[in-house]
Amino acid sequence: MALGYVLGLLPRWLWLSLGALAVACLSAWSWRAGAQHERAEWQAKALAQAQADAAETARRIKTIEEARRAAEIRTHQALADAAAAGTAAERLRQQIAAFRAAHPSAAGGRAPAGDPIGVLADVLGRCDANQGVIARFADAAREAGRLCEQSYDTLTGGE
Repeated sequence: MALGYVLGLLPRWLWLSLGALAVACLSAWSWRAGAQHERAEWQAKALAQAQADAAETARRIKTIEEARRAAEIRTHQALADAAAAGTAAERLRQQIAAFRAAHPSAAGGRAPAGDPIGVLADVLGRCDANQGVIARFADAAREAGRLCEQSYDTLTGGE
């Protein structure tokens, strides 16, 4: 009974104000908890996206590195093939030199216009001397282009 008497002494507007204040405090607390929850969700999504981006970057780097190693292997193979071709070309030059020694008309620097075999030997010898340089350049350019194309396809998703 004493509590009812004390509560009755306070004006009604004060009770309404205290009730409104309690509702406002609970609403603010609820809003803050909701905002923290939304921020936590956003951070989780951002972390997941960053992890996915990192995984994609690692995949691309791995693919590019594999393509680079494959290109390096192909380049070494092309160089080995060029060395074998150089050996064959050296044998051909030796055969041409032997032919020139056997045919005196082809021995003097350039073959006379009337000796088609001498002219052929001379042209073949000069062409063969330059083919190795051109072949090495072409092989290196082809492998660089292949590596560039594979790297581009990896970065763009093959589009």
